[in-house]
Amino acid sequence: MSITLKYGRLLFVLLLLVSLTNCSKEKVEPVRTPEDVIATGWRLTQYLRNGVDETSQLVIKNYEESYAKPEAHSRSYVDENNQAQSQTGTWKYDKEKNRINVSGVSSVKITRTTGSVSSSYYEIQKLDDQTLWYAFVNGSDRHEFRFVKK
Repeated sequence: MSITLKYGRLLFVLLLLVSLTNCSKEKVEPVRTPEDVIATGWRLTQYLRNGVDETSQLVIKNYEESYAKPEAHSRSYVDENNQAQSQTGTWKYDKEKNRINVSGVSSVKITRTTGSVSSSYYEIQKLDDQTLWYAFVNGSDRHEFRFVKK
């Protein structure tokens, strides 16, 4: 009986080793930070002023922003005179305030009513792999830009 028990234990250990060595290891993706998610290209799909959708009022077309690591920021669009425009600057994510700080880019005329707007920071409203919404106050108006990933 002791020989059968020894062989049984040996067989169990061998089966356990074989099963453990044949297990495929799942690839663990690193945790993505907000900076990782932001660092891509975005295309404007909606513009709100003071909570009202004014996308149809935009005088610019094809507005896009790109964020690259480390800190390179660019935007491009077609202005009201049908001229292609592009600007470059820098960006940094502010974790404590959940916002994007930008510098080196100038104001953009977005509607005839609003005129030109600019901000040195964008407060993030929504951020995921496909969506970036941010808002800022310029003058007495709150501007919200809603983007999808390019």
